[in-house]
Amino acid sequence: MTKSERKKLFTYLILLCLPFFSISGCSKSVDKAEEVEKSEKLTVGPPKGGDFTLQSAGAPFSLHDMKGKVVLIFFGYTSCPTACPTSLSIMANAFSRLSVEELDQVQGVFISFDPERDTIEALKTYTDYFHPNIIGLTGTPEEIRTIAKKYGAFFIRVIEKESEMGYVFSHSTETYLVSGDGTLSEIYSDRTDPLTLSEAIRRHLLKK
Repeated sequence: MTKSERKKLFTYLILLCLPFFSISGCSKSVDKAEEVEKSEKLTVGPPKGGDFTLQSAGAPFSLHDMKGKVVLIFFGYTSCPTACPTSLSIMANAFSRLSVEELDQVQGVFISFDPERDTIEALKTYTDYFHPNIIGLTGTPEEIRTIAKKYGAFFIRVIEKESEMGYVFSHSTETYLVSGDGTLSEIYSDRTDPLTLSEAIRRHLLKK
């Protein structure tokens, strides 16, 4: 990578780290990093969401099978140091505020954009740590990029030669709420508190 290309990448990643985009995981040495893989940055206009099918630890998971349930979706990766565990903890905390009857109508989904490291087994172990109503999903890089674009999520894989991990991701950190009819209804930032999220879930359950 030339000096000019590194400068452009550095400028681009700095913009990605601005609070306006609510992005996490930016490397402190991005001027020395090499961009390897990225999703589409944003959808044109408000994201529309939509149906998808990915692999879980059990049978394949399809959003259309969740008809009648409120589904919360988060895109991330299990090696994420801060944003992913924080957001899944908020989701789990929101779930803990629901009754057993309400939990039966709610599903949390963690879609990994790191299929190279996040196997189905690794995802199950990771999501089980937070809450039994959260499942991990994976697929091919092409499938994941397509789904991320539908929801307005994006990610950039950055090589870190000096790190044992080899690479990290800079990525969006929103949680997407899909109502019982499969519609992407609300988007919450990583600063949303669990009470607000649980109240939103209840509000959509009452609409059924």
